Amino acid sequence: MSEKLHIKISTGTFFRAIVLLIAVYLLFKVIAVIGAVLVAVVIAAAFEPAILRMKKYKIPRTITVILIYFIIFIVFLLAVYSILPSLVQEARQFIRQLPEFVTEITAQLSGRFDFLPLEVIGENFRIFIESRDFSIGQAVESLRQGASVIFGGLFSFVIIIVLSFYLSVQEQGVTKFLRIVVPENYEDYAVDLWSRTQRKIERWLQGQLLLGVIVGAIVYIGLSIMRIEYALTLAFLSAIFELIPFFGPIMAAIPGIIVATLQEPMLGLAVLILYVLVQQLENHLIYPVVVRKMIDIPPVIVILALIFGGQLAGFFGVILAIPFIVILTEMLNDRMARKQQRSE
Repeated sequence: MSEKLHIKISTGTFFRAIVLLIAVYLLFKVIAVIGAVLVAVVIAAAFEPAILRMKKYKIPRTITVILIYFIIFIVFLLAVYSILPSLVQEARQFIRQLPEFVTEITAQLSGRFDFLPLEVIGENFRIFIESRDFSIGQAVESLRQGASVIFGGLFSFVIIIVLSFYLSVQEQGVTKFLRIVVPENYEDYAVDLWSRTQRKIERWLQGQLLLGVIVGAIVYIGLSIMRIEYALTLAFLSAIFELIPFFGPIMAAIPGIIVATLQEPMLGLAVLILYVLVQQLENHLIYPVVVRKMIDIPPVIVILALIFGGQLAGFFGVILAIPFIVILTEMLNDRMARKQQRSE
């Protein structure tokens, strides 16, 4: 005998489900704005140590913040007019020569690995690259699209600049911001949580920037001495990939070794030795000094956080991944402490 299953859904349950769906839809619509606000909070936190140091010399907070923004603006202009043109030119030339690189590599490897269709793969890749038209107009359009992706549009970029400036100028600006946006029941805990995690986030940002600059500079000097093509581009990749533990330095070394090998096989070996030396220098000298300014997060957690952050929220997700992990770790520690207190 078959039984009929009757499911009753109350009006209240149906209404709550509709409200939840609308809330999720609106969240996806405003995620760029939310990401911009959170990035502004992180930037304001990064500026706080410099502001406090200048405060010891009786320099007003507003003057310090304006000075910081002015220095960043000058550094940005110098980078645009001195480094960026060379970097763009090298990158475009490197992309144009990619078909030749792939053809040479596949020709050398096909003899040893004849069971793999390397020549077919190389030819298809060459046709794909050569079919792209790297005109100036398209380059400008690609740059515009890239900037739109990175900053989430001009509106988000303006939010980041204005809000980070406002939070930095205000005494305890982030704390006041949290008291406004956090429900009253959780207000005190949110402020206490931020005070504990702020310093860790600052140290991580400072440590990663310093590590990337040092490694990028060493790689650029080494490649330039050996007269390796695209030294600036390869050094820039090394600095960027320092964000990724373990695999980052390996990923940055591969294109450098390939470019050097195609110039001359012995140069490829020399560049391999250079990257190994840089890695050893980083592990035994640079990192032990910089690590004291960083947070203690397992590298695997960092990798997973960057992957999930990038997938969920793009550039904003990558920027906010580590701060989110720091805050989440503190919250879990608090939860474990409360459980331990109750058990006692």
